[in-house]
Amino acid sequence: MNSQSPKEKNNSPPTSSQKTKSKKTVIVKKPISHSLSEKFNDTYISTILVPIKPVTKKEDFECKICPKGTLISYKNIKRHLLENETHSNRIPEKDQELHAKLLEKVQNSNRKRQKNQEELDIDHKAYLEFLALCIKSRCSFKQISEIGMGLKKIANERNLNFFQTHGFSEEEISHISRCFGGCLLEELKKDLPSNNYSLCIDNSTIGGKSISLIEARYLKTEIKNDLPETKIFNKVVGVKYLSNSSSGETMYNIVKDKVLDLSPEIRNNLIGLAHDLASSLTSESKGLISYLRDDFKNKYLFDLEDPCHCLNLVIKKSLEELPSDITDFISDIHSHFSKSPQRVAILHQVQEGEDLNPLSLCHYAKTRWLSLGLSLKRLLKIWDSLIKYIGVAKVEDLKNSNKYQKFLSFLQDDLFKTKIIFLSSVINKISSRNINFQNQALEIQEL
Repeated sequence: MNSQSPKEKNNSPPTSSQKTKSKKTVIVKKPISHSLSEKFNDTYISTILVPIKPVTKKEDFECKICPKGTLISYKNIKRHLLENETHSNRIPEKDQELHAKLLEKVQNSNRKRQKNQEELDIDHKAYLEFLALCIKSRCSFKQISEIGMGLKKIANERNLNFFQTHGFSEEEISHISRCFGGCLLEELKKDLPSNNYSLCIDNSTIGGKSISLIEARYLKTEIKNDLPETKIFNKVVGVKYLSNSSSGETMYNIVKDKVLDLSPEIRNNLIGLAHDLASSLTSESKGLISYLRDDFKNKYLFDLEDPCHCLNLVIKKSLEELPSDITDFISDIHSHFSKSPQRVAILHQVQEGEDLNPLSLCHYAKTRWLSLGLSLKRLLKIWDSLIKYIGVAKVEDLKNSNKYQKFLSFLQDDLFKTKIIFLSSVINKISSRNINFQNQALEIQEL
């Protein structure tokens, strides 16, 4: 066997690949190839400012008018031409006119740059005004992002003149939405004649106006990847303003007008009704269901109370049975932070001092079904941070020291915290079932 010692291996001639690896890679930087004549659209400037040869600094030029050895970096060319008195005093008389034209072009270049900066400042101001308007209108960050990206797409296509030509009145928007609604209704007219469906009905007040909303819920099978797939569809059938009455007869006329009269096939495929517990919908004598059953005498219609609404009522009634100190604490601690960015900032400073992610309480709205569960979960997550926050905030806000002391007594009470943990667990169980009922998938997750 032939073998080489380490020394012999080191003395062996390098292969071509080793030569390539050992060869140091040198990156040659090319000098800037800015043509001053092209930049300022002037040939005279190239006769007075000449690149240095050999290049010592890639941006250096030598001024042929100023004393010998005067070097100017590329970024200082404008300043040298406009502000250097030695340069302006040494210009030959025969070149005075050419020099005056050059200065005018340089000044115009500065004005253009200044104008671009002013336009940029205006854009920033308009962007902030747009965000402020959306936030004032209570749009979510996701909604603001989607609206902004949509407007950006329209702006790129140079189609923003509609802001000037349209007034955005409520009547105009309502008329256009009805046109969109007509298109959606045409799609429903294709689905409902061939699928059994139920109606979900709810009345509400939006913008000071009472409205009734009717939604169709049905199963539909579509082909996806050459395989049939059945999904739950929820689509709005109609929205109706309510004037002076929301009686069962009024609701029946709305359902008849918006749904049943669309076609005999659509009418025959109605199998049930889901709603809250409003008497105008549930009453067996004068409610909507009684009018529908009179109209469908040979067919049984399901009359179902909306399970999500029922679960919300369960939570609402259960909370009324809890000791007031629990519900008052939950309400007061969320209210304490809800309208005070300064308090939230102090809480974040405390958390950052403990190397924790800065988290504040969730927005708690009693009218939002899933709000309480999420709020309690976050409350427990930052419980220790809140205790430290009270110690800091109490010093800075002496006039509310009694309130801080009350918060602190609850936060440091282990038994009270156990009650909140138990309540959070129960609420989250119910909320998870509520989410399942609102899920569009057919599979129901286990608790």
